[in-house]
Amino acid sequence: MNIQENNILIAEFMAISKRDKTNDLSEVYLYESPITGEYVEEHEINYDDSWDWLMPVIQKCYEDIAPFLDGENGIDENLIGDISTELLDGRITECYEAVCKAIILYNQKH
Repeated sequence: MNIQENNILIAEFMAISKRDKTNDLSEVYLYESPITGEYVEEHEINYDDSWDWLMPVIQKCYEDIAPFLDGENGIDENLIGDISTELLDGRITECYEAVCKAIILYNQKH
């Protein structure tokens, strides 16, 4: 998956409000920014390079994914550890990648 696809994956995980782009016949959606509340186009979603966008996702990962790390659900318990390590090291790209991996695996098992 590319960055835009991963950002959409995260937006769906976060249940971000989306709507059809007005006055456009293409299947382009606008997503509500968790920062401003304004609607932005898919290419303007910034989970990949903004801690302001990514931090609520990390919180939701801790709340929604961590409870499934009991070894019985087939989700690697190191996923949350990977997110935490990259967060503590301040590496947004690696943290973003760990979040995407966790969400993909969570979606497959949930």
